[in-house]
Amino acid sequence: MKQHIVRIAALGLSTTAIVGVGSALSAGHAATAECTADSPKLIRTIDAVTHLESRYAKTVPGAHHEAVTHIAHHEAETHEEVAPGGYAYTQRTTGKVEFKDSSSWNPGKGWDRTPALDKVVTIVDKPAWDETVVDVAAYDDPDTVIYYTGKPAGSTTLEDAAWVRYTPTGWPTKVETRTVTDVPTTYACDFVKPVTTLLNPTPLVRPGFVFDLETTDNHLVTKTVGNIYRDGTLFKSFQSPTGSLAVPVNLPDGAYTLRYNGLDSVGNVASTATYDFVVDGTAPTVTDKGTAGAAARSKSFKLYDARRIDAVTINGVTKDLANSVWSDVNDIKPGRYGAVEGTNTLIAYDEAGNASAPVEFTLDTTGPVITDKGAAGKAGQSKSFKLFDPRRVDKVTINGETKDLINNVWSDVNDIKPGRYGAVEGTNTLIAYDELGNTTEITFVLDTTGPLVTEKDDSSETSRSFKLDDGPLGSMVAGVRVNGTDFPLSHNRWSDANDLSLGSPWGVRAGENTLVAYDVLGNETTVTFTIAAPEAAPATGANPQPEVEPESDNGSDSQTEPVVAPAIVAGNSVATPSDAGPVATTSTLAGPRASAATVLAPELVAERAATNQSLTGEGRQVTTAETSLIVDAGQVEAVDTVQAVAAAPVAVDDSLPGLGIAITAGGAMVAFGAVLGMRRRGRS
Repeated sequence: MKQHIVRIAALGLSTTAIVGVGSALSAGHAATAECTADSPKLIRTIDAVTHLESRYAKTVPGAHHEAVTHIAHHEAETHEEVAPGGYAYTQRTTGKVEFKDSSSWNPGKGWDRTPALDKVVTIVDKPAWDETVVDVAAYDDPDTVIYYTGKPAGSTTLEDAAWVRYTPTGWPTKVETRTVTDVPTTYACDFVKPVTTLLNPTPLVRPGFVFDLETTDNHLVTKTVGNIYRDGTLFKSFQSPTGSLAVPVNLPDGAYTLRYNGLDSVGNVASTATYDFVVDGTAPTVTDKGTAGAAARSKSFKLYDARRIDAVTINGVTKDLANSVWSDVNDIKPGRYGAVEGTNTLIAYDEAGNASAPVEFTLDTTGPVITDKGAAGKAGQSKSFKLFDPRRVDKVTINGETKDLINNVWSDVNDIKPGRYGAVEGTNTLIAYDELGNTTEITFVLDTTGPLVTEKDDSSETSRSFKLDDGPLGSMVAGVRVNGTDFPLSHNRWSDANDLSLGSPWGVRAGENTLVAYDVLGNETTVTFTIAAPEAAPATGANPQPEVEPESDNGSDSQTEPVVAPAIVAGNSVATPSDAGPVATTSTLAGPRASAATVLAPELVAERAATNQSLTGEGRQVTTAETSLIVDAGQVEAVDTVQAVAAAPVAVDDSLPGLGIAITAGGAMVAFGAVLGMRRRGRS
């Protein structure tokens, strides 16, 4: 604000209107506007600008004159006396005489003593001396005062002395001082109005919004006023004794006008300004276009606000809208607009900043949880699944065929097998649906087919070999059963059963035989095959009992070994010690703790002529040795594997039949052998 200042001349002879430094007279403020000490617009008095000046001098001492003198000589003053009797002491240099009654006086050197007598003595009363006589006394000339004139010589005349603001060097005496006025007393007056400004104009506000007013003036603001009008009538009034004023808008919805101005300390009033605004305290409405409160795979909402919708937030993520009275937010799904799987919160905002009540909604795009009740990921003869979904399981499809369920959170599909619910042999696809249409898909394999058994090209009538294949989706070949005897195999898709011949560990017999191949799941494939009977050997008569050479311990280079023949264990299974050929087991053991015993080694099968043979059960061959050794079946514990007695196969001498029996009792293995024949084997 410009400030008009009138400078009053020191003598009061004239006045001049001026403007503060750096400003110019504004319109409406004439240069003739008077600003005096009595003006009502006076804001301050500006004191005159003065300075002190002094005259300086120095004193030059007068010249000194010494006294004028001369020396006057005075002779000694004496008189004569007659000395009485006694001793006279005469000073040699002066002739002074001292009379003493005693001769013991010792005045020191330079004195002569005479005997006592009467004589005339010259007495010196005053020694001779010189006197300085002052003819003219000493005197000083008078001091001289020299005044500073700005030049080194100065002047002895006061009127020539210079008035200065400083103390000149060498001129210590301040003779006189005066005050000089540089600028006379002036007065500052304020003729310009203050200015009131609305700092935060906002056309659309919520209840509780605060308008901020500020009044500025170059001197002092004494009041700021803000009045709110509705339909031309004063509704609320606010004022502050300073330049700042807060106008709160705690008003009902509607249109209003704010009028405001300010006042300074000398009565200047700011121009009144007006500002129109609208109060909106009504929040937007949010309407679910679907089923309100129900979970859905996606959600859409319609929004309305009379003052226009500005934006929505979903879980704190803002989506700007087109600022219309009606608006929409459509197809909200996880990953879009900030939405997530599960619970979400939507808030709508209008242009005034009013927020709708939070709208919670649930998005569910997750299909049911499918749990394999059996071995997950493994093929099965049948499959059963447990299903779970918090929105309830609706149905399943298996290979496109639909099976409706009872719409529970937990559900089951049990005993799925080929031909049921659309399931087929091999790979199947199951899709579970919840009530919202969300899906979960799994694949599973049904395997109800036994391994494929193919006879190999190198088979013959006397020796058969088979290739076993459980297919890429099968549970893998687990074993074969030949004429009722199990031969477990390593679990692979492919396996083999080779050299099924008479005398082999497979237990085949002349004529028709049965081979059952089975997989891990127990699926079986049965084939039959024949083995040609061997040609009959010519009769040679009974073999004589051979002579057994006892074993020697004398360090000979040979030893005898018993040849052990297959033996019947308690009438149930056959055990032959060997490390050659497959392992076969039979499940027909008798007794309360019976399990599969192990049949080994084709090489040690005894000559038929040395044993009695009979068939029991379903063609199972039982060999009975010719021995009187009896084993109690109740004492036999069947074992899974009987280890070979020999480290390597031993050739059998058909003329030396023998019997070997392996029995476990009490956890230990006991071998019984009726040695029917011996042979000699050379040591290496």
